[in-house]
Amino acid sequence: MTATHAGWYLAAFTDEITSDLTPLRIGDRRIMVIRTEVDGGPVYRVTDSTCPHRGANLAQGGEVRGDCVVCPFHGRLIATSNHPKRASVNAYETLHIGPLLFVRFADGEPGDCGFPAALRTMTEGSVILPAVNELVDVPCEFVVENAFDVEHFSPVHSVPNLDGMVTSAQPDGTLVIGGDFVTMTDPWYDQRFAEAARAYLAGGDWKPSRRSAFRAVAFSPTVVATSFGSEDNPPVILTAATPEPGGTRVRVSVIGKDSPALPHIVNGSKVAIAQDTEVWAHLDHDAPWALDDADVNVVAYRAWIDRFPSLVAPRSAPVP
Repeated sequence: MTATHAGWYLAAFTDEITSDLTPLRIGDRRIMVIRTEVDGGPVYRVTDSTCPHRGANLAQGGEVRGDCVVCPFHGRLIATSNHPKRASVNAYETLHIGPLLFVRFADGEPGDCGFPAALRTMTEGSVILPAVNELVDVPCEFVVENAFDVEHFSPVHSVPNLDGMVTSAQPDGTLVIGGDFVTMTDPWYDQRFAEAARAYLAGGDWKPSRRSAFRAVAFSPTVVATSFGSEDNPPVILTAATPEPGGTRVRVSVIGKDSPALPHIVNGSKVAIAQDTEVWAHLDHDAPWALDDADVNVVAYRAWIDRFPSLVAPRSAPVP
């Protein structure tokens, strides 16, 4: 089972949190989301879900009682934060904005990358539309790597041309790639029509001429925000990869000003992930790599993810 790292994870879309206690699995951690209702809406907390008494899963049949959960195995009250006299489980930093619930299993640097402030700025005055929620058979890091794997955009997504795609590490800890997509029309035009357009225009003197600024910001090995467009504040495609039993959960959201274009981008995001999934499904994960100069952005990404230390999943605290 994959060890978790020190960065942020998208634990769930909030519509997946269907009860007061929801069990989740992120890598080697069994966790639970505790939902409580307060004035103004729901509040979510994320804690470990393994009972420190005998190992039961508190989220499978447990009951929320104040700041505790009643264990379904022996009925003991287990505190959901550090408690001087009661057995407890570890609680973790969360970030809840709209339909997005993020969690982080480490405090402070390295790994924060200013993500909470960046996400608040990104979503201010915008709508957030969940677009994709799929379990795929690929290691997590491949999902975010997609933004930095320049060579795959043409054969997989039919982008005619790219220009100036350069990756750089930022002082805030993020990794950024920027450049231009050179296309016939809006790069979020439904990509299912790309091959038909190519066939129709074959043999002519048509050349792609629309330049759309491409920028992707990786906040952790499992979260990347991508934008296209020459206008100010273009929509953002937020892609998150979360390790689960059986593969990687890919969740994609579209963030932007409410407009008729957003559903169009949602559909484009679905098509793009389906195209990537077809390749991922047939990768040989044990095959040796032969990277060369064309892979400079992938090499930069792979070096950057090493900055996020793996974390050992702690055991919950027994009775002092």
